[in-house]
Amino acid sequence: MKMKPLKEGDSVAIVAPSSPVDANLLKAGIEALERENLKVEVSPTILSREGYLAGGDERRAQEFDHYIRRDDVRAIFIARGGYGILRILDMIDYDPLLMDPRPVIGFSDSSALISFLST
Repeated sequence: MKMKPLKEGDSVAIVAPSSPVDANLLKAGIEALERENLKVEVSPTILSREGYLAGGDERRAQEFDHYIRRDDVRAIFIARGGYGILRILDMIDYDPLLMDPRPVIGFSDSSALISFLST
């Protein structure tokens, strides 16, 4: 897939499809992206926690789906790795990313999602 590079003023989203997010680290990440003149959005439920996950499977899948359906969101950053993304891979509608490819940036657990998107 060929993607357009991000430019100043673009909107990006931070999602938590895996393990819970530390609020202080999230804040630092948002500030780093804002220093690059990007508009950063996060779900109001991004700090959810359900055991060792960032909320229930449905919440995490819906959050990711919400942002990939938004044409104005030009990249999606995965807040952290850990565990849990494998549990929601089949709950996500990938068509919006196939129709309008955008970067999905993450590490660790998110490599399963990124590999899936690369095929």
